[in-house]
Amino acid sequence: IGIAEQAVRRATDSFERNWLRVRDLEGLPIETLQSIQALDQARREYLRAIVDYNEAQFRLQRALGWPIDLAAAPPPETAEGS
Repeated sequence: IGIAEQAVRRATDSFERNWLRVRDLEGLPIETLQSIQALDQARREYLRAIVDYNEAQFRLQRALGWPIDLAAAPPPETAEGS
């Protein structure tokens, strides 16, 4: 997760620098587009790392015999009038 966080920070910094260059007419718009795509990819990989970690924690707790207390979870919201 830490590596993915670093990637998001680097991609955000790259985007900001490219955006400023384009805004100041020093860079090409394609550079900003590429940095947006890199930021999107970094954020997706960060989210995937968190989901994978959470799933692994859940599997470990289940394998150790920890009870899964669904009663503690809030009920899903329902649309009234449906």
